[in-house]
Amino acid sequence: MKTHELLEAATLDALGLLDDNERAAFEAAFTAAPPALQAQIRREQSRLCTIEGILPVVQPDPALRARVVASVSAAAREAAAELAAASTARPAPFDAAPIPPIMGTRRVSPLWRGAALGFATAAVVMAVATLQLHGRFSELQRQARSDALITEILKTYSSRVLEDSLFDQRTTRVVLTASDPAQQGKASVWLNPEWDHAQFYCLNLPARDGRTYRVVVLDDQNRVVNTLAEFNSNGGLMNRELPAQQVAAGTDGRIGVVMFDERRPDAPEIILSEQPEGRSL
Repeated sequence: MKTHELLEAATLDALGLLDDNERAAFEAAFTAAPPALQAQIRREQSRLCTIEGILPVVQPDPALRARVVASVSAAAREAAAELAAASTARPAPFDAAPIPPIMGTRRVSPLWRGAALGFATAAVVMAVATLQLHGRFSELQRQARSDALITEILKTYSSRVLEDSLFDQRTTRVVLTASDPAQQGKASVWLNPEWDHAQFYCLNLPARDGRTYRVVVLDDQNRVVNTLAEFNSNGGLMNRELPAQQVAAGTDGRIGVVMFDERRPDAPEIILSEQPEGRSL
């Protein structure tokens, strides 16, 4: 028996569709098969015979057991009464009691066997197709989120600025460093010689009541030399335009972000600042 025939017979055996002769041939071929193939066959048969995963989880009726026991008892009493009546009408020695014939197993219809294999194959194909569709759907969702993000960026920023930021080699960038390592805010400044304004971007700067953020120029002593922009943060991604000439010159000091409190105008808190060695404009 070839390997595929042995696997087919194993499936039919697990479903109880083999007659006596076919089962004997299958068992002989299974015994002669290599151990690895025997293990594979047993795994497949166990999988086919395990149906707990597709059965509904239900709580049995507490009165079900009592009804079953009562039905079995009634059937037993009825059978005993019929046996007693038959013994009284025609007494016969035990040796003369008729022995019921042993019914042989009917051969399985080829049509039924083909239908069973067809349904099993269809189930496997549907499972594979479902997995493939799930993966494709996840990929389409990821692409849709990416496209939506690009669309939102294009709505917020001009296409010229975005294109130059991504592809123009003349575009330079300065990343500002947080003064406190626990600070989650981020900021950077982008500049291109073709732009009328430098672009300032910030992210995750917390909103503070009564306080504003200012993009400033700091001297070597961290004192504010000039204010380039002022804004209130919404906690998300924000953009402000800065005077291109003052940012490009870089002679007055370093770019920084300070938190300005009207109650303490002489003591702004430095949140982010440009590192002297990181200046590339």
